[in-house]
Amino acid sequence: MAPITPLITEHLWQKLYSQESIHKEEQVKRESPKDMRSYTKEIIEFNSKVWNEKKSKGLSLKDSIAISIPSSLEIFKKDLRAMHNLK
Repeated sequence: MAPITPLITEHLWQKLYSQESIHKEEQVKRESPKDMRSYTKEIIEFNSKVWNEKKSKGLSLKDSIAISIPSSLEIFKKDLRAMHNLK
């Protein structure tokens, strides 16, 4: 998204991941969007697991929690950690 919306992308990148500019990051080759759809069900299940665990412990969605990310979702590890505030 950085080439299309550079200011917003830069702001989000620095808030979520690093103080370094996103424009210095190397573009990662990922699977095609068609292949990425195969992860949808597992991501939804993982998100539900995290939300249910937080709810059962009386935590808000923004609170930090320790939950392991399945190895099959390893390519999303950085995003899942940031999204769910995982330890």
